[in-house]
Parts: sequence; structure tokens; C-alpha cells
Amino acid sequence: MTWPRSGRESIVGVLVTSFFSVVLLAVCARITLLQISPPTKLREFISDRASRRNIEPLRGDLLDRRGRVVSTTRFAYRVIVDPVQFPDPPDEAIVRLAEASTLDAATIGPRILAALAENDNRRREIELHKTWAPEPQRQPSLYETIKQKLGIRTTQSASGSTPTWWVEQAYLPPSMIRYLPLDPMLDRAGADRILSLGLPGVTIETRPVRVYPGSDLAASLIGKVGFEHVGLLGAERSLDARLSGDAGHIRYVRDAFGRPLWVGRGDWVGPTRGEDVRLAIDLEIQRIAMQELIRGVADADAAGGRIVVIDPRTGELLAMADHIREDVDAVPFPWIPIGSQQEAEVDPDHSTWPRYRVVLPDEARSVDPSLARNRCVEDIYEPGSTFKPFIWALARSLGKLPDSEKIRFDPKNYRTPYGRRLADVSSRGELSWPEVLLYSSNIGMSKIAERLTHKQIQSIVARLGFGRRTELGLPGEATGLVTPPHQWTDYTQTSVAIGYEIGVTPVQMVRAFSAFARNGQLAGTVPTLRLTAFDPDDPLAGLYERVYEPEVALEVRQTIVGVVDRMEKLRRLRFPDDIEATYRMFGKSGTAKIAVTPPPGFAMPKNARGYFERQYNSSFIAGAPLEQPRLVVLVIIDDPGPELVRIGRAYGSAVAGPVVRRVMERSLRYLGVVPDAITGEDVASR
Repeated sequence: MTWPRSGRESIVGVLVTSFFSVVLLAVCARITLLQISPPTKLREFISDRASRRNIEPLRGDLLDRRGRVVSTTRFAYRVIVDPVQFPDPPDEAIVRLAEASTLDAATIGPRILAALAENDNRRREIELHKTWAPEPQRQPSLYETIKQKLGIRTTQSASGSTPTWWVEQAYLPPSMIRYLPLDPMLDRAGADRILSLGLPGVTIETRPVRVYPGSDLAASLIGKVGFEHVGLLGAERSLDARLSGDAGHIRYVRDAFGRPLWVGRGDWVGPTRGEDVRLAIDLEIQRIAMQELIRGVADADAAGGRIVVIDPRTGELLAMADHIREDVDAVPFPWIPIGSQQEAEVDPDHSTWPRYRVVLPDEARSVDPSLARNRCVEDIYEPGSTFKPFIWALARSLGKLPDSEKIRFDPKNYRTPYGRRLADVSSRGELSWPEVLLYSSNIGMSKIAERLTHKQIQSIVARLGFGRRTELGLPGEATGLVTPPHQWTDYTQTSVAIGYEIGVTPVQMVRAFSAFARNGQLAGTVPTLRLTAFDPDDPLAGLYERVYEPEVALEVRQTIVGVVDRMEKLRRLRFPDDIEATYRMFGKSGTAKIAVTPPPGFAMPKNARGYFERQYNSSFIAGAPLEQPRLVVLVIIDDPGPELVRIGRAYGSAVAGPVVRRVMERSLRYLGVVPDAITGEDVASR
């Protein structure tokens, strides 16, 4: 029987179509099966064709309180060299590259040559690996497996193995160096000059860099960012969460070669720029503080100095500076490394001690000012007489210091009831209680301590914030050092009353002193110190802690005006051409011996006592103007020179007081505060 031609064609077409349909269905089923449950051997080679890449946000700016930029992000350009494509020989190209930029041929040349030499070594290693590496076995195909099962022999290659296109090797040769960045960063003009050369293997990379228009004025306060613009130090670190912003991302589909194909709707999420943060610091007041501190340290031939300026009304940190003299004529103290067999001793006759180096070395400071240890928050000191107003105010508020009472004693030969010898610089043997504070009588303060219980002084120390961090927000802040209650003795009671046996930080002192520099119902309270500008909407804004009643705090303020008047007379004698005093200040001076405290990992040498001989921390703390205080300024002069010590001019009122006056005058005038004293004579005569 013969089918018509048209019928046969139809049947063939149906069969062919059916066959390919079945094959297609089988392929689809196999693909589906492979996607749902791939074999174990294939799973390690499967990768998602959709890629996601993060987009880093731009970091926010740090501004001073008036909106001046102190830290910001700019885009700069870096030269990238591909040693594989770089001209060979490279000498002429290196010279042209250096001439077209700020790069030094003597610096970049060895780096490029070293990369080229390393690539030559790697190239030889790759060729050697191709020659000697055994040819690996590939996975047998389905066809080969069937032939093996049927007993059909296959012809092997000359090497006795079958070629393969993938295998996991125990050893792979190193890849060539293709990315060599050259520092420093360039500006746009420099980048354009490099690109105009048309050198093979030389490209330009755009990178965000952090720059500091505020220069080194507040480097240790502002801090620094590190890898991927993460805050490492200072305000950059403490405010990192606000400055960093939120990263964006992009999702895209790749082809078999990894190249992007398309981006779907909603697969692009842009980054959110970091928040601009306004700091409490004022760059102009910071400049004034730094200038006057450096001058004060030089005038006193001192080892260093520290200064802190705050607004007592809001607790805002307006300025903070720390200066160390590198050329001070002093010798290292003979510390003994812990665990060593080394023996060292100092002269038992302490009157012959040389001038020892009392400020710990800070090598990072010379590398970058932002890496310096911030001694205003990290280093503690004994405050001496600047601590006396706190204990005096406590006794006054408890009714322990009657108005009409006067105390009498021998100022040169006095012993406490437990036998401790004390002496006063002043020769006055009869004092009223306000005069005890005015003339800074150690004996008078010891009598005040006798009228107070241990718990009362311990309580006021804690309420003023000593022994705990101020939570200003700067990394590395010290808690200070306060004798625990179970070790508190009558000796401690007297020592704390005169500013010894207690370690404080400068920021703790300005916060506590603000209790005497606030008005109205806020008088007698201490503010929360702020690194950022005051914001009335901030839930922490305006928080304070009451320490004294308002009338007691204002009485202390009026009493210590006389301390400033005495300081002014000394200042006019030593600096007759100095800045005129136009604001009435209230303040307190302090002069304390520097404790012999071993640095970490070291111990005391033989014959060493608790304090260095004839070496002091001389300080002065003050507020102004008198009736409406706008600033509190603390200055500490570390280790005034031996000549000032010899002539009795190393006291806080002589070396730190003038610095406070100059900073106060210049800063208040800058702020536009109306003077409350007409002439310097009016101030000194009050």
C-alpha cells in the first residue's frame, strides 16, 4: 500500500515535531531538576547570576559652632600603575610620570621597578608551572562511562591521561601584579596632566579623602578617620554613627562572563549622606587659647600646658588645647622596667635632684597632631588649692563656718590633732572664714576638714563628678582617682581639703567650677558637658545636677574675686605691657607638687618619694564676667622652670593666671560681651 506523498510528509512532520517536543521537554525537565536539586559535584560551580554591590555614602561634615568647616570630605585623585602594561624599559616613563605630577621619581621609581621585577619572577613561575605540572584528570563524560561499562577500551593520550578543562589543583602559581597605587593624592589639574601623557598602564582613581580646614588648631579634639572613612579618634570617632550615613546598593544581572546585563526597577538604592554635625568648639576661641597657652608655657620655661574653655550656662566645650615643649632642659627619671634585674636609684638628698622630665613622651604627636594623647581628658593631676572652694562651700552650706568666727594659729609651725605638720605661704595667724579661702590657707582648710565627716566630703566629691567620666564624648577619658571609703583616713580628709590625694582631669575641674558660674536657680548646679553645639530640642539639653544652694555658690563667687585682684597685681608687675583687664573675673589659683607615678610597665627606683622636688603643676581657674558669667577658663602650666621656682614665681597666680586673663579678655571681646570694668586699675583695686 502506498501513502500519498502529502500524507507521508504530514506523518514525518508530526513524528519529527513530536520527537523534538519530547527532547525539549526532557531538556526542560533536566534543567528544572538541576536547578532544584543539582548533583553534589556541580554545586560548588553554581553561582548566582544576580550581583549586589554596596555604594558607600559620603561622610558628613564637622562644623564649629558658627558653621565653619573643621572636617570635610573632598574627592582627590590617585595614580594607579598596571606593571603588566607599563612601558619596558620603564626609565623614561617614570621620569615623565614624576615631572607631570607632585610625585618624586626617587620614591615612585623603586616601587615601580620592584613591581616589574616581581612580575618577571611570577611570569617565569607561571611558565615553569605549565611545563612541569602533571596533566590533571577530568571527570569522565557520559559517553566514556557507557563505553567503560560495556568494556570498550579507549585510546589514551601520549601522556597517559585525558585532557580536562577544570580541576582543583594543590598548587596554583601567583597571579601578576596589576594594581599599584602611588601616593600622595593629586588635585584635578595634576590628574589631568597625568592622563594627558597617555602612558600605557597608567590610570587615575578617584577616592574620597578627609580634609581638615581647621588645620592643627584642634587636631586631637577633632580626631581622624581611618580605612573606609571610619572614625578612629576624637570627635570623628565619638560622632561616627551620625557622620557615616547609610550605604546604598545596586543589584544587577550578569552574563556568563560576569559582565553586567541590566538593572531592574527598584534594584538601585542610593546612599544617604552622613549628617553634618555642629560642634560646640569655636575655632577663633580655640586659636586664641592655643596662642596664649604656647606663650604662657614659653614665659614660664615650662614642660607643657593645658587649657579648657567652656560656656558654664550650657556646658559647651568652646576650646581645648594641649601643648608640650620638646626642647625643655630636663633628664629622664630612672624608672625600673618591671620584671628586670636592673637596679636604679635617685639621690637620697632630694634637695640635689635635677629637673626631671615629668610629661610622658608622646611619639604619635610628632607623626600627626590628631594622634596625640589628649591630656585634657586622659591625664590626671592633683589640683591643689583650686580644689579648696568645693570643700569650703560644703562647710558653709552645712553651717560649719559662722560669720563672726575667727581662727588663730601659728602659720609656720602647726600640727593637726593627729600630728601632721602643715604650713601656710601667708604669714597671717588670724583669719576669718572668707579669708581662709581668699589667702588659700592650708591650715584653715584643715580645720574645716575637722568639722566635716568623712562621708560628707566623700559625698561632695562624688556629686561634683570626680571619680567618674564627664561623658563629654571624647575617647580615652580618664575617670580620675579618688580614695575609696574603706581606705579614707584623717590624713586623706585633710589632703583632699587642700587639693591633694585626689586625681582629676581638666574637664572634670571646669565642670565642677561651673557651679559657681551659673545664675538664678541654676547657681550651685553643674551642667552636662557638651561636645556638640547646644540644641534646645535635645532631650539631654539643660540637664544639670544640684550640688550647692544658690546663695552659697554666689557667696563663693564674690569671695574669690579677691584672688583675681591679687593675681592682677602680680601680672602688672611681671607683664607691664600686657593686655588691659576690662572684665571682672572670679577665680582660684593652685600650685601642687607633681606626683612620682611610674608609667605602665615600670616601677619606682630606690630612694624615690611620692613627689618630685621643686616641680609643680601650677594652675588657675576663673569665670567672667562677674555678674553674668559667659566663660570658665582653666589653665595648667606643667613644671615651670627652675629659675621661677628659685625666685618664688612658679605659683599658679604668677604663671597660669596671666594666661587665663589674656584668653578671657580676647575671647569675651570676640563674643561681643560688654566689659564690666573700665580700667585695669579699677579691677586691681577692688
